[in-house]
Amino acid sequence: MPHDSSPYLFVYGTLMQEECRHTLLTPAGILSITAASAPGVLFHLGEYPGMASSDDACRRVVGELIEFRDLDRILDRLDSEEGSEYERRLIRATMADGSTQLAWSYILAQSPGASPVIESGDWRAYNRKDGSAQTG
Repeated sequence: MPHDSSPYLFVYGTLMQEECRHTLLTPAGILSITAASAPGVLFHLGEYPGMASSDDACRRVVGELIEFRDLDRILDRLDSEEGSEYERRLIRATMADGSTQLAWSYILAQSPGASPVIESGDWRAYNRKDGSAQTG
């Protein structure tokens, strides 16, 4: 899959800043991190969330849009880390001012089955309320 389509990555779980896997992103040279959302449904998969695509325009996943100096430097490693559970896809993320940006994101490759939906679409808010997934 070509890597040069966008220098942006939309993250919504353990890759967000101050989360346990954020350090995987630093070798690519983070230029900016902006609060953003993207269309989708967020699922609780244990110690981490998973985002699925949704045709419902009202369903949004809250996360961060990260711009990189050299995103290609880490995409192969991220693809490997995410494994067969996720597919890297280009999506359109929306910032608070309404502007949008094409960005890579990791979307669940298959239906999450009976996994609970995080209705708010916000992993951090869910973690604070639930308390059971503090590591992710």
